[in-house]
Amino acid sequence: MTAGTNEGVAESELRQDGYFPPHVVLAHQFVASESWRMPERILKYHQFQYMTEGEGCIQVEDRVYDVKQGDLVYIPPHVPHASWKRPASPFACISVSFHFGDAQEPPLAYMGRTVLFAGVAELPVHRRLRRLVAFKHQPGLASIMECQAELLGVLAELSRLDAEGDAGNHERKRNAGAVLQIKNHLLEHYREPLRLVDLEKLTGFSPNYVIRLFKDATGMTPFQYVRWARLQKALELAFHTPMTVGEIAAHVGYADVHAFGKMFKKSMGSTLSAYRDGMFL
Repeated sequence: MTAGTNEGVAESELRQDGYFPPHVVLAHQFVASESWRMPERILKYHQFQYMTEGEGCIQVEDRVYDVKQGDLVYIPPHVPHASWKRPASPFACISVSFHFGDAQEPPLAYMGRTVLFAGVAELPVHRRLRRLVAFKHQPGLASIMECQAELLGVLAELSRLDAEGDAGNHERKRNAGAVLQIKNHLLEHYREPLRLVDLEKLTGFSPNYVIRLFKDATGMTPFQYVRWARLQKALELAFHTPMTVGEIAAHVGYADVHAFGKMFKKSMGSTLSAYRDGMFL
């Protein structure tokens, strides 16, 4: 038998989804158009929807899952589901459909019920799904087997997450880490104009999600946090240095001393000069 054949069958005639389970039917990267919405449908295959960019919603039966970059939803076979993107947000995902043929399905606890695995972007699942898509689009038996191997790895990793019950915990850890990143960035760059695009690049989250996440964690939006940081620095300089009000305003990022004075009085109830005078005998 020559290389590239199996029992005399040419490689081009091999099953496209493999001789043994799991059989990968479809694996591709999808980028939604501006007004995209997937109407309700029912597939006979198992399905993974992994968000690679943006935010959206995936409805499975009567439940709607809010999904964002790094989230993965497992959808069982024969279950009605629909998807749509949020306005002004991109929506890109890796979609994988697979089945086990006539073989008995593995007794994985999460199979048979819809599961949202939140925030798996930093886990091996992310890399495996990308490689799975790449192998699916390459011809040959070796690529088919590599594709199946990556899917088995994804199934095993998700099984571990589900068994440990840490899918939600991982999301909380990821969000806490993102909030800390944002705080550190804002404190380091408080003198500069705040650009949400910088926070988007820093965290991988959309601007709207960054604002919502940060406010939920701190009680302030990023813009309010920058004003708070500027105020704290102004108080520190007023107490420890002989700098003038204008110099302090410029140091904390205000080109207009009047805008600084208005912000300070609104926050502290008096001007900086009066506040400084009240600190000393």
